[in-house]
Amino acid sequence: MAMIFKILFILFSIIFLKANAIKYPNDFTPTLLSGESKIKFDFIVVGAGSAGAIIAARLSEIADWNILLLEAGGDPPESSEIPLKWSLALNTEYDWKFLTEQEDNLFKGLDGEKCHVPRGCMLGGSSSMNVMLQIRGTKYDFDEWEKSGCTGWGFNSVLPYFIKSENFTDTTRYDPKIHGNCGPLTVSPFVSPDPAIQTISQAADFDGLDQRERLEQNRTFGWIRDVGQHDSGWTA
Repeated sequence: MAMIFKILFILFSIIFLKANAIKYPNDFTPTLLSGESKIKFDFIVVGAGSAGAIIAARLSEIADWNILLLEAGGDPPESSEIPLKWSLALNTEYDWKFLTEQEDNLFKGLDGEKCHVPRGCMLGGSSSMNVMLQIRGTKYDFDEWEKSGCTGWGFNSVLPYFIKSENFTDTTRYDPKIHGNCGPLTVSPFVSPDPAIQTISQAADFDGLDQRERLEQNRTFGWIRDVGQHDSGWTA
């Protein structure tokens, strides 16, 4: 039975990819390096990850501006369109293969006592190899950045941009004041109960660990149910 399911899954994946394959534009790099192009760019955005791709897209809304978006990696693999296959990109050309620094009490069982931190080296960046999770930074971190001299990076300053970029599908259980519903990035809570989650919830309650609706609130110590719908920053 397991083998039949595996075969059906592979066939479905092939059919899905062929039917929905993204046709990326031709790489402009050879033309640019050859000197044939006389285009002058108004803005150069370095990195076509979640942030860079969106910034370039926003800037390109001004028809008179020429935008150059630079990315170290190439087009993401077709498998990146299937969330369950995100791990296929690990330790490949699509992964920067970053390693953590050695710490006294961490990763003692790993090679060199370092942990692999996967980061996307392709169009879409890490959004092309994520696990369908969307988590904002904490209010404390943003406010600390502003206190350190990063004017305009406090939580209340960046919140309007989070709201603008988000299309949150369920504001009945979540604070609508911190969520948007008209942005390009669709985010939704999981709707199917998982027995494993119920077990984790009971264990957390027993240990006094509260459930949080969202981690970006002032009280961030606890656990949450993951929320997310797969969207690549490159295609959103």
